[in-house]
Amino acid sequence: MNASGALIIGAFLLASFQLCNHVFGASSTSTITVCANVLPWLKIRAYQHDVQYQVTENDLKQGYVDLPGSATIHIKTNANKSIGVRVSNEGPEKILVRESGAYHFSGADGTLIIAQPQRGTKITKNLDFRLILPKGAKGGTYSLNVAINSYMY
Repeated sequence: MNASGALIIGAFLLASFQLCNHVFGASSTSTITVCANVLPWLKIRAYQHDVQYQVTENDLKQGYVDLPGSATIHIKTNANKSIGVRVSNEGPEKILVRESGAYHFSGADGTLIIAQPQRGTKITKNLDFRLILPKGAKGGTYSLNVAINSYMY
């Protein structure tokens, strides 16, 4: 490359640099609006305290076994919606559930409705189970295998 070519390239680069400073060095402001959609979430931890239960002659006469304090659930959510908990049993018994200390058990599907929590607060509930014994049940010790699922509505 000869000296005149280098001089032309140098002049071009110098002009470009000054042009860039002029264009990018200007002061201006702008506003950007950002929208975020946070999806509702629900976190549940469940602890089953009773893994076995006894069926006595008295239980056979009344047709059910009560298991107070059978489970504890911890729930946290970011939504302001009511929460339901469904407890299902793998055995032949139908299961009912209630919050410990409550008077009535829920419907036959093992569903418990928990009041609408405040967003971000942690809810802890102790649960009582009632197992409705099937026809032909016999006394003895049985395994209790439950699943506890939660949902929002």
